[in-house]
Amino acid sequence: MRPRDLLIWSGFGLLRLLSLPPWPLRLHLGRGLGRLLYHLMPRPRHVARVNLRLVNPELDDQAIERRLRRHFVELGVGLFELGLAWWGRRELLEGMLEVEGWEHIETARADGRGVILLTPHFTNLELGGRYMAMRLPIVITYKPDKDPLVDRLISANRRALKTRADQDLLPADDVRGMLRLLRRGGVIWYAPDINYKGKERVFTDFFGVPAATAPHPAKIAAHGNARMVPYVLVRRKGGGYRLVIDPPLEDFPTGDAVVDTQRMNQALEALVARCPDSYLWIMRRFLTRPNPVADPYRKGTL
Repeated sequence: MRPRDLLIWSGFGLLRLLSLPPWPLRLHLGRGLGRLLYHLMPRPRHVARVNLRLVNPELDDQAIERRLRRHFVELGVGLFELGLAWWGRRELLEGMLEVEGWEHIETARADGRGVILLTPHFTNLELGGRYMAMRLPIVITYKPDKDPLVDRLISANRRALKTRADQDLLPADDVRGMLRLLRRGGVIWYAPDINYKGKERVFTDFFGVPAATAPHPAKIAAHGNARMVPYVLVRRKGGGYRLVIDPPLEDFPTGDAVVDTQRMNQALEALVARCPDSYLWIMRRFLTRPNPVADPYRKGTL
């Protein structure tokens, strides 16, 4: 066993332990953990600070710092929500949920067409996926982790949800598999807001900043004759969650890669605006630049 494997097993064991306390206590502990992570994770803290500055150029340093600290609180809570997503009892989760806009899912599927569920990378990403899978069969598209053990453990926990939620997995590069499923009227979960380095990347604005974006979701929607439906899971102040589904994107896709990816980014922006502190700002979303300019995450660049 690699020394790294011991750390990985320990980390997943800790996540399992985090799923055991009652949810109100988990929420309290998660916030405390997030405040601690702010001090223990200098590199992610730097990346998140850069992102917040890029998308909020009008804010001063103090305002950026307040948002940064709130984001790390959400990161801490998100670790507990991951345990809730993988191991939480269905009856507990059902009692914590409100749904807004489910009619948009029904409308999108009324004529038998497939659906692409569009959602950004939030700290509660896995929990949102499970809530969706508890209400209809979905296939999660994912990029395999570089570490084989991490990938195996994540995939095993996601696949285990088949017994508690109708959820399956499909690698993000299995385009043919996605098209077959969509043409049969299936539902695919897609989170495309990552820095895309492929040759087909399209630079479109994300909160006013050029971002390297994959054009594949729009192309898959076109060839699979599918509708794209944005959704987000929002934590309610009084406790529990609200699953918010927006109407399907109209006149989408158009066949123009730039227009379609920009439209997709705008839909993602609207979702992030509902709970901006929960968006995963620690991702290097703007790493690939449209021109040969300095890496924005390099120390001293911003």
